[in-house]
Amino acid sequence: MRPQACIGIWASTRRCAYPPRRRRTFSWRATERISRGTTVLHGTGEGIRGGLAELHKVIFLSGYLRVRRKEWITNIIMKYRYHLKKIKTLARKTYLTFRGRNLTSPVIFFHVQKCGGTSVRAAILDRLGIRDYLTGRYFTLDAYASREATEILGTEMRALRENVLAYEVKCSPKPVFVTGHFPYSRAIHSEFEEYTSTTVIREPVDRFISQFFYNKNKSTQFHFGINMNIDEYLDSERAKGAGRRMTSYFAGNEGLNEASTLNELVERAIQNIRHLDVVGVLRDLTSFEREFAQATGTNIRIPHHRKNPTDQSKRNEVLTEERLERIRVLCAPDIRLYEAVLSDLQGGE
Repeated sequence: MRPQACIGIWASTRRCAYPPRRRRTFSWRATERISRGTTVLHGTGEGIRGGLAELHKVIFLSGYLRVRRKEWITNIIMKYRYHLKKIKTLARKTYLTFRGRNLTSPVIFFHVQKCGGTSVRAAILDRLGIRDYLTGRYFTLDAYASREATEILGTEMRALRENVLAYEVKCSPKPVFVTGHFPYSRAIHSEFEEYTSTTVIREPVDRFISQFFYNKNKSTQFHFGINMNIDEYLDSERAKGAGRRMTSYFAGNEGLNEASTLNELVERAIQNIRHLDVVGVLRDLTSFEREFAQATGTNIRIPHHRKNPTDQSKRNEVLTEERLERIRVLCAPDIRLYEAVLSDLQGGE
């Protein structure tokens, strides 16, 4: 580099108040080349200050273009996000089918509210093969639609859902995966012997609390929302039903009609849940994944999908020891069922 240029650069960088008396002009061409985070200068412009000003413009313009490019890419992704998600899903299911990792053994999953069923359902749906996915050989019960249908027909929701389950297992071709808030039925169970029947249950007090706060604070209050405080709720008939939710699910409509006492109802539920092929508990989903893989030949990984809208701190403020004791009394039937399942799982290990 020429001596005059060195003096000019030194004067500019040091912000010298007395630059060289004889100012030389020379050519600079300031361009930015992004390569490993470095900027390289080559020579046009007039004077060192002109070259630096031109360099600043290039750097600013390149940064602006990078931001604009990111905005453009973001806009494209947001505009076509549904199509991109579909392409990703199809690519994954094609890969699973090609590698032989897709679900081939038909499965029925009995989804009990607030027992991690949404995450289990997502994990199993993720393993559908490309052909089953494109032809719609799977069925998930729409809880909202089933409730509206019962209001239109004037029938009981449990009976309607049981009828839907009977219809689905008799369809041809049979769906490879069926799931929903279905009550267990001994009569229907005899018709889906080729299916692997599964469910996941949860510690009853935790399930009761989770369901209360979820229904209390969820955005869709029209669907079983709660507009009472916790003391009013614990005194209601609805709380009694929530305390024996798992028992009523697995006792089935037949058990509810035939059992004359609560003890008989619980015993019926225990007998029925033992007929299922794979039963898991929410606190140990790893064991459920292992048992599911042994029964179906398909490995699944269960994520966490649905989060309760109420913070844990707010829940702790409401749940006094007195209220927790009342909840334990309400959940006594489900606690018996849960302990029987734990005993069976521990005995099978």
